[in-house]
Amino acid sequence: MADIAPAHLIFYILLSYLVAAFCLNYALTIADRRAASRRSRRTWSWLAASALLGTGLWLASFFSLPAKGLPLAADRPLMIAVLIAAAALFGAHLLLLLDRNNRGEASDSLSGLPGRIAFEKSLQQAISNAEGDGLPFAVMFLDLDRFKNINDALGHDVGDHLLQTVANRIRECVADKARISRLGGDEFAVLFRPGLSKDSLLLAAGHLLSDVARPLFFGETEIHLTTSIGISMYPTDGESPVSLMKNAEAALYSAKAEGKNTLRFYLPAMNDNLRESVLLETDLRKALEREEFYLVYQPQISAITGQVVGVEALLRWNHGKKGLIPPSDFIPLAEETGVIVPIGDWVIRTACAQSSQWQKQGLPPFRVAVNLSGRQFLNKGLVPFVKRTLLETGMDPSNLELEITESMTLDIERSFSTLRELKQLGISISIDDFGTGYSSLSYLKSFPVDCLKIDQSFVRELLSETNDRSIVSTIINLAHSLNLRVVAEGVESKEQLAYLASFGCDEIQGYYVSKPIAEKDIPCFLKRSS
Repeated sequence: MADIAPAHLIFYILLSYLVAAFCLNYALTIADRRAASRRSRRTWSWLAASALLGTGLWLASFFSLPAKGLPLAADRPLMIAVLIAAAALFGAHLLLLLDRNNRGEASDSLSGLPGRIAFEKSLQQAISNAEGDGLPFAVMFLDLDRFKNINDALGHDVGDHLLQTVANRIRECVADKARISRLGGDEFAVLFRPGLSKDSLLLAAGHLLSDVARPLFFGETEIHLTTSIGISMYPTDGESPVSLMKNAEAALYSAKAEGKNTLRFYLPAMNDNLRESVLLETDLRKALEREEFYLVYQPQISAITGQVVGVEALLRWNHGKKGLIPPSDFIPLAEETGVIVPIGDWVIRTACAQSSQWQKQGLPPFRVAVNLSGRQFLNKGLVPFVKRTLLETGMDPSNLELEITESMTLDIERSFSTLRELKQLGISISIDDFGTGYSSLSYLKSFPVDCLKIDQSFVRELLSETNDRSIVSTIINLAHSLNLRVVAEGVESKEQLAYLASFGCDEIQGYYVSKPIAEKDIPCFLKRSS
């Protein structure tokens, strides 16, 4: 076998390095293809030229390889060429990595907007400029409401499409008066130019709320998004990037806590509320093991006969130190943090066990309705868990009703499959808060559901609002045309009951019937109502 000259050995090492570097960078660039810049394309041109040069020299040296190495005189030009190729390749590789790193700091590959680091630098520059001219400016944080539910239901491709669309809408709305960045996930930041009045900021924020709320389409799927907005002002709400961003985020959380799809300017008390929310989340994660949760049951009666036909299980939290925590305070937090899944499983198991206990006490059979959270419904383990729970508690499946909301059915195919599997267990399904979401009637008729529950917002104004009466009547007629049962929630008066009965509503639930009561009081209530 011929001896290999040192120059050739270097060529072999170079070529191996070239191939490995080329493959690695190709994979990284494919992953980051949406953010490709002119500079990275120039760098790739250098890499390609280096590859051609190195390969050509290697082939030339291979075909001129002597039996026992090249003479020294012939080695010198070859070694010089090797060094040039190595320097070109190393330089191009280094430029590419630096380019990718700089772009990673400066921009977000999905939306094409500047990223968090670039935003912080712009904010620091704005503060430095404001110290000279004295003009105030605003920092705005936007966060999409319930985006994770949509992302989980429809997939990350749809989620990415939505984020890109929202980024474009924000650009169109405020690009002439602000710098826009994507901080990560579904959170965006807007740095407004100095000197804008509060009225101008309110107008811009209002336009953003309405623009984001316009329907989005992915194929044939229509999706409705909203956003919450928090605003902090320099210098009144902070004089550093950290304080301004922290306070804009506190205002954002306040907007979410107050119902979402709204905006809030920062107030000092908001940081206390945010701190309280963090502490509440910590306690929420421990509430199950501390056995601080319990269930109450709100009766449902026939609108015609007045007989009890079912109860709805409702979750309550008796905090060890703070006492009763309103569901409106902890359930959204549990949903957001994911703690709702184990809590929801506990609710199903407890309600099923209680139903079996009532049957053992000789009570007549009646439905027990349990609300499913969005995360529970999307959990692949839901159906096996329900099946196992029914077996372990001995509950008759026909007595269990699971309630979902319209927003959980965005992924039609997945929703249909889950609902069908649940129905095969022998349980019933109802759509809660019907009329407040965006159900497609063409899919509703094919969904394996048994009941529609009219949201209490329509029932509340039933006596005074003609529109609400029309909506309620339409929902009842629609449900009956699909052979579905109808339950009206939030009934608080005899007059409301009379209207609902005249429309043909099947069942009612609300304080006119009974407030939610403890499980030990259900037997007495049944006896009185019969």
